Amino acid sequence: MNHIVAPTEHTVVRRRRARRGGPTPARRTKANRLAMPSRWRNMMTRVPVAQAEALIFLHIPKTGGTTLQNIIEQNYSPGQVHRHAGRAEFNKLTERQKRSFHVVSGHLYFGIHREIPQSTAYFTMLRDPVDRIISNYYYVLRAKDHRLHQRINAEKMSLADYVSSKLNPQIDNGQVRLLSGIPEDIPFGGCSSAMLHRAKENLRKHFTVIGLTERFDDSLHLMKECFGWKNISYQKANVTPDRPARTQIDAETLQLIESCNVFDRELYRFAQAALDAQLAASQS
Repeated sequence: MNHIVAPTEHTVVRRRRARRGGPTPARRTKANRLAMPSRWRNMMTRVPVAQAEALIFLHIPKTGGTTLQNIIEQNYSPGQVHRHAGRAEFNKLTERQKRSFHVVSGHLYFGIHREIPQSTAYFTMLRDPVDRIISNYYYVLRAKDHRLHQRINAEKMSLADYVSSKLNPQIDNGQVRLLSGIPEDIPFGGCSSAMLHRAKENLRKHFTVIGLTERFDDSLHLMKECFGWKNISYQKANVTPDRPARTQIDAETLQLIESCNVFDRELYRFAQAALDAQLAASQS
């Protein structure tokens, strides 16, 4: 005699995703979970991706996020991916509209999940902080629609001038700022070890995949496995042209950038260890 077993919460969510047309995330079995290294089990998100009804891509500027955004949109139907344009606009949406989203993405501070009615899981990409600031400067230098483009060019600011000007808070531990969820009115130089600690805790508890720009393909394959994506082919997008290599930047300027990103450097080390552990777990 066959026994009828009631569907589990994982099964219900997976069926719901299938009906709505989005990819079904790979399910991690109990056996696989127990096989994970203990250091990664302690980092696992509290909302398993198989239970999440929506993903949140926290796009940190100049980390390869535009390329990743294009990949995301290849894997969902039109209307299922919402590009966040600000809290005021998002709050105008009805609950029904928010529930229709499979992915919410944008240059977000951690915490947007509190405004989404369905269960969520985050993912993100981090980048070496020095390379990120160099890329940011040369992007602003050429992007005519950026709010600082005109001033930087009018004053003929060098990279060192740009960092010293304190015009852009993202130069000062910008990755910790976004991932800590602390509001953006923290002044330049105002980041703290408490913010770093909160950023690490948020990554541990809420992020399913913590990727790195420098290991984009490894990160992407992990996302494919976790989120059930089918198409991960890509061409790099929003790449800053004619940007000098890090080796071409003078040591004094590099040290200046490092001094403004002490907490981002520590967070990047944390992300490196997390990605290593995630990859080891996926291969076990």
